[in-house]
This record gives sequence, structure tokens and C-alpha cells, in this order.
Amino acid sequence: MKHLQALQKTLLESSIGDRIVYTLVFLFPIAGMSVRHWLSGIFSLIAIISLPMLVKTAKGPLRREEKILLYIFLAFLFSFALSATLNGWTDNSIKRIGTEFKYLLFIPLYLLLRRNQSLDSFLFAGVIVGSILLGAQAVYDTYFHEWHRAVGQYGQIVFGDLAVLYFTITSFIAIQYKDSKCSRYLLIPLTMSLLSVYLSGTRNAWIALLVSLALIILLSRPASNIKNLSKVFLPTFLLTIFIAVLVSTTSQSQILNRFTTAISEVDTISNNQKIDTTSTLHGKSFQFRLEKWKVALRIFTEAPVFGYGAGNVGIHINRYVKAGKAHPDLYDLPSETGIGDTWNTYIDSLVHEGTIGFVIFLIFLIYPLYISIKLRSQNLLLSNIGIMFSINYMIFGLSENPFISDNASSVYLLFLAVIFSSLVTSKYDAFINSPHERKNN
Repeated sequence: MKHLQALQKTLLESSIGDRIVYTLVFLFPIAGMSVRHWLSGIFSLIAIISLPMLVKTAKGPLRREEKILLYIFLAFLFSFALSATLNGWTDNSIKRIGTEFKYLLFIPLYLLLRRNQSLDSFLFAGVIVGSILLGAQAVYDTYFHEWHRAVGQYGQIVFGDLAVLYFTITSFIAIQYKDSKCSRYLLIPLTMSLLSVYLSGTRNAWIALLVSLALIILLSRPASNIKNLSKVFLPTFLLTIFIAVLVSTTSQSQILNRFTTAISEVDTISNNQKIDTTSTLHGKSFQFRLEKWKVALRIFTEAPVFGYGAGNVGIHINRYVKAGKAHPDLYDLPSETGIGDTWNTYIDSLVHEGTIGFVIFLIFLIYPLYISIKLRSQNLLLSNIGIMFSINYMIFGLSENPFISDNASSVYLLFLAVIFSSLVTSKYDAFINSPHERKNN
């Protein structure tokens, strides 16, 4: 209750402009999978509000960590523009500009959000509420809809990824406040987000969940031992299992089929069973991806420095298919004029922007993770959430490319701005308020 009172006090003491920002940040995680354009719409509203930050002095000078982050974003955008220009601006590259423009908007958006204290609390409160709505959407899609799995507005992949992210954040909050009365109420959002991961049927999300659980236990030591963790997770898992079994047995859920298909495909690969051009890849998700990755890596060797330009990997995979160098099922006509990808962030980066762009992309991913680890002594909760946020997106990128998805990019950029700015603020606030600093002042 005191946490809600603190948020209410912050709102009452803020200006009208800041209240709007706080409200939008709180609403952002709540209904992203249930209401179309919710995520991109709210992101765009905050970005528009932030544009005056480009010509208006922000609150206090940018810290060293913040300057480095923004320079990395500029390098990331420069890599995209350079590769596309050297290869000629195709329809595929031009269609990528819309998403890349969001990364440019990150700069004023960050300058705006860093001005607001306690913004992380509003975001995490929205995640807790959003976890409940996410679970309700998952049950509805599985039980009442023809999909028979959690899909939401943008498909099961984005749905599963968001569920993992919400579960991770809510877990750290529950562990942080395990001894307070509010911890018992977090059982509901924890269960609903965990259930959403399962019902999405997304194997990449399942892998991300397993990694997240291991790291949650690791990062919570020594602040919480296994006994304390069991108070948080044991009721969650028991309740989730009960609901999952109930939903799976009383509907035409496809989740169990996803498990058996995954095991079958892994068995095929582990036994080195060669895939020939006469056997179809349709319906064999993992094998389809594997074949696409093999071809994409061969394409990368043709333009290893600057790549073939953003969005053009589909064109060159089609070229290989036409030349008889790739499986016929890899041919994709829409990727001739649309945004092509390989369902792997890292391979996409190699093919599209070459080694130079790939190195910049790795720095783009790793730097926020580095800062989150470095500042653990300043704010343990924010640090843990920041670490898992970065690692989750790294895992998501193994079998998809969330950084070219409009909605997944919106989530990444807004969450990054809030978490990173709050972490940096906690570092310098601790420094200013230290006894040594007060003595010098």
C-alpha cells in the first residue's frame, strides 16, 4: 500500500506534463498484446512529447554512461545507413527506415525520460498489471479462440517474449519485497505471466524462461537463499501447473504438440539426418530456420565487410534457391520487395551490415548489460532487472529478430530508456549523498 501511496504522491507533486509522461509509461506495458497499436502508439506519443528535448536543456548534464549509450545508438544508425547506401537503397532497405527511425527517436525520448524521478516504479507497476491482463488474454486465445494457443494481436512469438520479460521483472520485485504484505498479491501476476509463456507455445520463449529462472536464482544470492526463493516460486509454479493442465485438457490446446514436435526436430538434427531437397521444410520450424541460417552465412562470405544492406537477405536467399544452391522451400516471393530476415538477429546483422555492423550491434547489446552489472552496488533491484532485460533480448534474437519488429522494438527502447536512466541516476545520487561528498561540499 505504501508503494501505491508513493506513486500517488509523485503524481500529485508533478507538473501536468510530467503526469502525462508518468501515466503513459504506466499504461505502456498493460495492454500491448490485447489492443492493436497499443505499444507503438504510446511509444509514438511519448516520442512526440520528447521532441522539444532536442532544443531544450535537459535536467542536468548528460553523464558519461549516458553519452556513451547515445553515441552507440548513433553508430548503430550510421551502420544501417552506410550499408544501405553502399548497396543502393532497395525497397527492402527503405521499408526498414520506419523501424530505424524509432532508434533515432530514442535520443529525445531518453532526454525526456531521464528528467522524471521514480519513472521505473510506474513502469514496473504497469508490468504487474499487464501480467494479469496478459494471462487473461492467453487463456482466452487458448480456450475460446480457434488458435488454441496464446497469440494476442501480434503473434505467439512476441506474446511469449513479452510474457518472459514480465515474469522476470515481477519475480525480482517479489523477491525484493518478499517480507512485505504486498508480496502475497504478486502471486497472481507471477502466475499469469508464467502461464502466458507456456500457452504461447513458443519454444524460444521456453528456453528464455529456463535461462531466466537459473539467473534469477543466481542473481538473488546472497540476498535471498533457496528457502526464501521457494516462498515466491513454489506457489506460483503449483498454481500455474494447475491452470495449465486445466486449460490443456478442456480445450484443443496445441501446446503439447509443440513439445513433441520440438523433440522430434532436435532428434533429427542430433542424429545428423541430412535434409534433402525432395523433403518439405514446411511445418518443420527448427529445420527450416537451420537451413536458412546455413544459406545466410554463405551469403555473408560474399560481402563480409559492409554486408548487403538492411532487409536484403531475402533477395539473396531467393537468388541461391533459383541457382539450385538452397532448398526450394526457402524461396519467399514477398521478401523480394519486403523486409527479409533469417529469424536470427545475429545472422541478420552479419548479412545486412557485415562485420563492421555486427561489431557495432554487439556493443549495442552488451553495453547496457555491462552498466547493469557494474552498478549492482547502487541499486540491486534495478541492476538485476537490467541484466535480465538485456539477456532476455539476446536470447530472443536467437530464433527471431525483435529489433526489426515495430512492437518488440518499442518495448526494448522504452524499457531500456527507463531502466538505464534510473540506474545511472541511482549511481550519481548515491555519490552526491555520500558522506565524503557532503564533507567536500
